[in-house]
Amino acid sequence: ELVSADYELINKFFACSLIAGTCMLMREIVKSQEDFKGDMLYHARTLPVILGMSKVNQLMGVLNFLAIAILVAIIYYFSISALLTLLVLFTMVFPLIAMQLVSIFKPNALPYSLQSKILKIIMASGMIILPWALSNFRS
Repeated sequence: ELVSADYELINKFFACSLIAGTCMLMREIVKSQEDFKGDMLYHARTLPVILGMSKVNQLMGVLNFLAIAILVAIIYYFSISALLTLLVLFTMVFPLIAMQLVSIFKPNALPYSLQSKILKIIMASGMIILPWALSNFRS
């Protein structure tokens, strides 16, 4: 029979998996956007080719908002310490918000290669910080 501590562990694992999956999907979409011209030339069936760049940019906006919401929910739900909250905010949430604002107010200003690198850094930060933060949450 599962006890309360088991559910807590499952919730933490699910939260980390959800943010990792969302960021990984975002990065893969950005990589597809980066290869758009070659994919069109070779008739590859990627999201940007099938949906068009405009729709894919909208999808990226939704995924970005989802990633931010997941991270804020992790901070709130698990009540992690102030230091770890700041680490999550500065290494993950704020870069995602910056990417979102740039894409809204200056579309196409952020090269896909830079977006990919930012997402890679966010994913690396998440792999280090989130398990640490979730193992040290306040009761």
